[in-house]
Amino acid sequence: MHRYLKISFLVVSFSFSVINLKAQADTVKMQQVKSKLILAVCICISKTDTASVNTIQDAQSMLTTCIGNNMDLFIDYATAAGYNISTVSKEKLQELSTYLAAEIYTACPTMQTMVKHVKSQQH
Repeated sequence: MHRYLKISFLVVSFSFSVINLKAQADTVKMQQVKSKLILAVCICISKTDTASVNTIQDAQSMLTTCIGNNMDLFIDYATAAGYNISTVSKEKLQELSTYLAAEIYTACPTMQTMVKHVKSQQH
């Protein structure tokens, strides 16, 4: 009986280790895909005439276009983050998009400049 418990404990411990390693690998993959997506969107924004972006709607349209141009990376990121693109709700997709917009803003100086420009146009 004691030997059976030892073997059971080892099997359970090993299973948790495998699950933990898979979760870490998924997290690493998700971070890598997110970084690629942010970089690609930032490059797209950098190639856009940000001086022509004067309203929040202009900025949202440009960001949507740049994400749309990299939809394969967006889908890869959403999948790595645990979303099933074919069944995800509109609300969850909006949450993900809002989160990514904030991440892009933080990582992309061109987007920061564009947002400052839009804010200055509103006053």
